[in-house]
Amino acid sequence: MAAFRHSARLRNLLHTSLLIGAMAAIAASIGWLVWGEVAVVWAAAVVAFGLAFSQNVPSSWILALLRAEPLSPAQWIDGYAVVEELSRRANLEQAPRLYYLANPVPNAISLGRGEHAAIAITRGLLQLLNEREMAGVLAHEISHFRSHDIGLLNLAAILAYLTFLMASSGLMLLVLSIPFYWVSGQTPSLLLILLLGLAPHAVTLLTLALSRTREFDADLGAAMLTGDPAGLASALDKLEMPRASYWELVFPDRARSSPWLRSHPGTPERIRRLLSLSERGS
Repeated sequence: MAAFRHSARLRNLLHTSLLIGAMAAIAASIGWLVWGEVAVVWAAAVVAFGLAFSQNVPSSWILALLRAEPLSPAQWIDGYAVVEELSRRANLEQAPRLYYLANPVPNAISLGRGEHAAIAITRGLLQLLNEREMAGVLAHEISHFRSHDIGLLNLAAILAYLTFLMASSGLMLLVLSIPFYWVSGQTPSLLLILLLGLAPHAVTLLTLALSRTREFDADLGAAMLTGDPAGLASALDKLEMPRASYWELVFPDRARSSPWLRSHPGTPERIRRLLSLSERGS
C-alpha cells in the first residue's frame, strides 16, 4: 500500500516536471523567435521576479478581498486540533490559520505560505460535511502547502502570461510588417504565424493539466496524511463538483464541459482513485 502511494506520487511529480518544462520551452522558443536570445534572458528575469513577488503577496490581501473572517481556536476547537495534527504529520513548520467565508457554496481554499499560510472554509462546507469528511478536505489543503502547489501554479500562470505577451507582440510585428512584405514581394512564414497563434493556447492547456495533476496529488497526499481515503471520497461525493480556486470565487467563470478545459479533475475520477487506495489498504 505504502509503496503504491509513493510510486503514484512519483508519477505525479514526473508529470508536473514535464508540464512545467514544456511550458518553459514554449515560452523560451516564442521569445527567441520574436526577439532573439536577449528575450530569453529577459523572460527568465521576469519569471524570477514575478515568482518572488507572487510568493510574497500577503494572504491577508486576498482574504480581505474575499471578506474572510479569522476563526479562533475557541470558535472551532475540533477544526484547529485536526489542522495542528495534520500539519505535524506533513512536517509543516507552522499550521495554517483558519478563516471563515459566509458563502453558501461548499468550498475550501488554501493560500499563502509559511507563516502566512491560511485555509478559508465556507459556511456551506461546514454545514455539509461531517468531522471525518472535513478532516479529508483539510488534509487535501495541507497537502497543497506541503507540495508547494501554490508556487507551482503561480509559476505556470507567469509562463502563460509571458507566452501570451511575446506571441501577441510577434503577431503585431507581423501585421506592422505587411507594407514591407507587399513592397518586397515576400510573404510571411505561415509556420511562424501558426506558432505565434497557437502557443498561448498550448500553454493554457498545459497550465490546466498541471492544475489537475496537482489536485490528484493533493488527494493522494490527503489519503497519506489521514490514512482514510474514503473520508475524502465521501466529502467529494457530497460536493459533486470540483472545488473552485479563490480566483474563481472572486471572478466566477462559466463551467467548462470539456475535461481538457478544467482546472480540476472530474469528481467521479477523483473518487474512483481514492476508493482504489482504500481497497488496497483494506
